[in-house]
Amino acid sequence: DAVACDGTTACWAVGQDSLSQAVVVPIDGPTVGAAEVVPGAEFLTGVACGGVGLCEAVGYNSTGQGVVVALTGGAAGPAQVAQGTFDLDGVACVTPGICEAVGSNPANQGVVVAITHGIPGIARAVAGSEFLDGVACPDAETCRAVGFTTTKPQRGLVVSIVAGNPRPASPVAGTSTLGGVACRSRADCDAVGASSSAASSVGLVVPITGGIPLAARQIPPSVTMPQPPLDTSLQGVTCPATTVSCEAVGTSDHHSDSSLRGVAVAITTPGVFVCTTTITGSHTGTLTVASGATCLIGALLNGSIDVRPGAALHVTSSTILGSIVADAPSSIQLCRAHVQSSVSVSGATGSVIIGDPLDQCTGNYIGGSLTLDNNAHGVKVGGNQVNGNIPVVPVHSPQRAG
Repeated sequence: DAVACDGTTACWAVGQDSLSQAVVVPIDGPTVGAAEVVPGAEFLTGVACGGVGLCEAVGYNSTGQGVVVALTGGAAGPAQVAQGTFDLDGVACVTPGICEAVGSNPANQGVVVAITHGIPGIARAVAGSEFLDGVACPDAETCRAVGFTTTKPQRGLVVSIVAGNPRPASPVAGTSTLGGVACRSRADCDAVGASSSAASSVGLVVPITGGIPLAARQIPPSVTMPQPPLDTSLQGVTCPATTVSCEAVGTSDHHSDSSLRGVAVAITTPGVFVCTTTITGSHTGTLTVASGATCLIGALLNGSIDVRPGAALHVTSSTILGSIVADAPSSIQLCRAHVQSSVSVSGATGSVIIGDPLDQCTGNYIGGSLTLDNNAHGVKVGGNQVNGNIPVVPVHSPQRAG
């Protein structure tokens, strides 16, 4: 049902055997070991590794309780019951030996359970949730969990876990379930799931920037088959830290021939120019872009950005704890950015793109105003959450705002 690797060639797969017993399977490079039954567990549904030889599996037992199984030094420990849970479905590790698991309790509430070296802690109910299925931890202080509630209308949910404390669930419009989530950084995550109706279900991707879910995006029919199926759902996703793309997987149900097929989806944010300077990681202070094309990818900037005439700026999956001001830039693109204050672009001599979901540039969160003034070569604005106003001064070339 799930697989994780510890950073070496050692991996663990977990699931259930034909006798309804939970099993773990060691994998070392191309060598797949024998399945090992885990006493006290019926099904293992998730596994994560926090360091070399330090992994944790989660699932449930035959009496309706969530369980945790430590996988240490190539051996599986006994199943440990997570009191106050009905099942545990997902797990992510924040540091070696310290992980967060998610699932549900007997009262149909989503729960978060801290795991310390194989020992589950107290189940903490998450307000506004019923089921939590997936979790990712981009750093030691922050995790993002996803799930759903069946309270009408049924909605997918996003939950932020900060310093071990879950915040209330945020429902995501246009979704029915969210089953998987992956992060490149605290500011940049993708959740996947589906939107269901009486006739069919459609796979969805929901970008999460700074813990805030943005608009859900349907996967294009061509991703699955030339003739799209009636029902498609995405359940898992991974986002390599060194790229701007993610890979999602799920299933499609083709009613025409009664077949259930796997489906894979690439989630990409294409660049618009070649970067002469690339910035990642955490930085403090004002960033001045005086020339060339500067790209921020998965960055956290504790400061503002000043773009000088003729320079270009491309921000992807990054957090700016300040403002962005661009005066006569050659090009500006913001995709999946979290900007704490305002954004102002004036007199651009090239393209200005502030989110364009139609062209796979995910929208942004802008805490202040968005000002676009006298930009001569077209403006595209879409899929953003803007807390201030959006002044757009038209020029003779086409501009699109939304």
